[in-house]
Parts: sequence; structure tokens; C-alpha cells
Amino acid sequence: MKPTILSTLFYITISLLLSGCTKHPHCSDTDAWPTGMAYTHLKNAHIIEPENLDWERTITTRIASQKIGNDLYIQVHMIKFFTKDGESFTTIAVNEASNIECSMSNIDLYIISKILGSYSNK
Repeated sequence: MKPTILSTLFYITISLLLSGCTKHPHCSDTDAWPTGMAYTHLKNAHIIEPENLDWERTITTRIASQKIGNDLYIQVHMIKFFTKDGESFTTIAVNEASNIECSMSNIDLYIISKILGSYSNK
């Protein structure tokens, strides 16, 4: 990862923690835009095969959301995919969303190659 990506993710996370109780879009369902586009990118890159994906185990977690305009937010989601043979792929998806539409922009997708620590057992 480039330092600018890490800086951006850090800034968005800190901004989220410091923001008030503004209603942020809910785009962390597994059938929402970030998860669907992450899946599409992984499938098109031949990283996952649709018939080998254990879709029911997929976990999408919003880790940051920052208001950047009138009902426009930049959001960061961590999405973890599992295959039927037990392999997993963790990704970070960054995109713009509104309370009406989760797909206000394309997503930037990053594959996490190694997680050095974890806040949960997921």
C-alpha cells in the first residue's frame, strides 16, 4: 500500500470518530454496492471463482464514513470473502455514497495480504 492510501484511511477513520451523530448511509449489507463490486473485481481478476465462493459467510463492515458534501459521503468498508475450501480474502473498498444511493462513485478496492492484528475473532 502507498503511504497516501494509509494516510487517507487514517484521516477518514479519525474524522468518523470525531464526527457527530449525522445519519450516514448504510451500505454494509452483503447485497449492497461495495460488496457486490468487490466481488466483481475479485472474480474478474480470477482471484475467486463464483462456484467456490461461500457467499453466506461473507462479512462486510463499514469502518469509516465521512461527509464530503450535501448528502454525499466517502465510505470505507472491510469485506471478507470465504471459499468453500476455507480460504479467505480480505479487501478494503472505498467509494462515495448518499442516503439514497450507495453507488455514487466507482470503488477503489485493495486486497489485504496480511493482517498483523485484529480487533475481533471474525
